Amino acid sequence: MATRMATGVGKGETGFECGRSAAYSALDELGISGSPDLAIVFASPQQCHEKALKGVRSVTGNAPLIGCSSAGEFTEEGVLSGSVVVTTISSDRMRFTVGCGRGLKQDLSRAVGDAVSSFQGASPESLKAGLVHRAILLFTDPLAGGGEALIHELMMRTALQYELAGGAAGDDAQFKSTPVFYQEEALTDAFVCAEILCTTPLGIGISHGWSPIGPTMRVTRSDGAVVKEINGRPALEVYRDFARERGVTLEGENVVPFLMEHIIGWIYQEGDQKLRVTLWPLDDGSVVCASEVPEGALIRLMKATDQTVMGAAGQATRLALARLQQARPAGVIALECVSQRLRIG
Repeated sequence: MATRMATGVGKGETGFECGRSAAYSALDELGISGSPDLAIVFASPQQCHEKALKGVRSVTGNAPLIGCSSAGEFTEEGVLSGSVVVTTISSDRMRFTVGCGRGLKQDLSRAVGDAVSSFQGASPESLKAGLVHRAILLFTDPLAGGGEALIHELMMRTALQYELAGGAAGDDAQFKSTPVFYQEEALTDAFVCAEILCTTPLGIGISHGWSPIGPTMRVTRSDGAVVKEINGRPALEVYRDFARERGVTLEGENVVPFLMEHIIGWIYQEGDQKLRVTLWPLDDGSVVCASEVPEGALIRLMKATDQTVMGAAGQATRLALARLQQARPAGVIALECVSQRLRIG
């Protein structure tokens, strides 16, 4: 059987019908009898997530399931909106274990411990079976915050033995409710993950297409994902000056689009940045980012074009394929930031 992967797009008048339809389509394309080894669900915030998940599970049974709310969906059929998309995987070379960490705001360390407690990567059975290539696919509720700390804790809990891939849930850029999915549950203040063990290398690639512009600056006051001051001045005032230099008056409805088009690059090693999408301003002149930026961090503002973003998608694909060592992929799980969606649709 090797590894098979298939996707399905839901159709129907209710969330349950959309979820069931998507799962039926995915399993039909997968061409197996019985349940898949893993189901991944992306669902628009326009859908009732709990009902959609029940619809999916009515078809996939007790197959492990994770996923999240989206800000647009896409498959090999095209770019979608308002839909439910189900990806199913079946393999005799891979093993999947799913986990869930609840209550990120209250106790992130405990949440991560709960999520990885059933992982099998270090078990004698996995090692004997040759399942020595390891990765974690994870989705988190970004409104719970702590994204950087979550990654750090996850890496420590798994002794740096896993590669990581994944992203944060979306809600069509409304930033009001961004749940993740675990079995039949839609959860906030939580993250979900799938341990992926494989006998052959896994192909993971990443690229973003953003380049730094303007001077290097320092974050002089911040609180988690809220950047309060840059170079001792309110962050929004720094953005206003930056915009004015480019002939733009930053007021009213043009503020948020400009922030999203000029995100923060946190310089964490020479020549590279951790990207932080700037989402909206606060009344005190602070700006809210998609993840935390520590006080004292050196930053540069970043810029991308449609061409560089699309080029980055190609580069990420090439990097992933190179990791497969000439093996043919069964499928691709592609994840895109909402800032890219707003840019190129």
